[in-house]
Amino acid sequence: MNKVKILLARLIQNSKLDITKDFAWNGQPITLQNIQEAIQNNIKGTSDPFGDLTWYQPKSIQNNEYHISRVIYFIEHPHEIKDIEIEEQYWHDKYSHWTYPNSSVIDGNHRLLATIYLNLKEIDIAYMGIREDILNYLTGVTDIEPTEII
Repeated sequence: MNKVKILLARLIQNSKLDITKDFAWNGQPITLQNIQEAIQNNIKGTSDPFGDLTWYQPKSIQNNEYHISRVIYFIEHPHEIKDIEIEEQYWHDKYSHWTYPNSSVIDGNHRLLATIYLNLKEIDIAYMGIREDILNYLTGVTDIEPTEII
């Protein structure tokens, strides 16, 4: 695992993230407008963690109000936006393992949505992947975006 700063715009591009529909925990996307409206309505953030599907099971299915309040928590506490876990997208079976040239968020979607709302340029991540070409692109070491499946 590499703990590094990456360029947010490159993560969005490389992961092919569509911020209008990809933050949907219950099938209904949460948008930046939803977050803005909640803030205007004085909805407070919650520090109660959600969990993830990779390392530990979510405590329960939460409604969108919970998820919006979770994002608001990180907007209110930007110093806690760190260690968003990123790796490359992959596919495997019992005979082979392929890594795609795209990154994927495996933990930290609430934090990531808060960084987008705050329009941060750089974010602290924990890179869990094995592809240095993706990491080098995300950090700005190279301007060449990976394109090959390995």
